[in-house]
Amino acid sequence: MTLGNPGSYDEEEENVFLETADRRLIDDELGALGYITVSEHLLWTRYDGVSNLGTSFEPRTWWDRFFDYI
Repeated sequence: MTLGNPGSYDEEEENVFLETADRRLIDDELGALGYITVSEHLLWTRYDGVSNLGTSFEPRTWWDRFFDYI
């Protein structure tokens, strides 16, 4: 889940701009549809698992792992 363009806000800014009540509503609605929400800042952490992304993505992130194809 992102508040704008990917990479626009860090964790602290997300907590300021996305109120807890709004986050809860979004999580509930998406959960009812079978989705799991993940704060965007977590996707920018290093991914060291198995993948076929090649060496051009060093260091790889969880964003690369899940959304590189988009």
